Amino acid sequence: KIKTPISPTGPTTMLEHLSSREFEEYCQLLMMALHRCRVDVTQQTRDGGRDLFVHHSTGLWIVECKHWPTGTVGRPVVQKLHSVTLTSNSCRALIVTTGRFSQDAENYAQSLTDIVVELIDMAKLAHMISVAFPNGALPTNLSVAIKTTPDATFAQIFAQSIFSPDRFQRGTSPKNP
Repeated sequence: KIKTPISPTGPTTMLEHLSSREFEEYCQLLMMALHRCRVDVTQQTRDGGRDLFVHHSTGLWIVECKHWPTGTVGRPVVQKLHSVTLTSNSCRALIVTTGRFSQDAENYAQSLTDIVVELIDMAKLAHMISVAFPNGALPTNLSVAIKTTPDATFAQIFAQSIFSPDRFQRGTSPKNP
């Protein structure tokens, strides 16, 4: 469990020591907790400027995660995400960073009229974390926190759960595999 809360003045040791991939997984859990929807992580390399797909009730959101504790996200990152979002037929985009945004990046994001590109710096990220995980109740091993089914076995498990005899008997509840 995380014992130290995230402060708006800077990342805690926990966030600083995450790899880029672990930060993406952390953001996945955060988005799932905040928005109560499915969030997919893209492949680790050649992701096309997209790290997360948030399947929100308002439509698909594209998220780019930048784990740059001492860095600044500039306008080119915002421009690339804007383009990727348009070609993905998405309605919203977010850039989440452990660093900050340049004034040029903020101005560009605010000037967009076709879609919303929300910029989440460390201070906003700290607030989101405190809302989603008020007691720091998040496992340190992020991969374990997401229960998934391998693609190869999903069809079999799905069919067993849908077509199980228990499902059609009165007075019984279906078993969750």
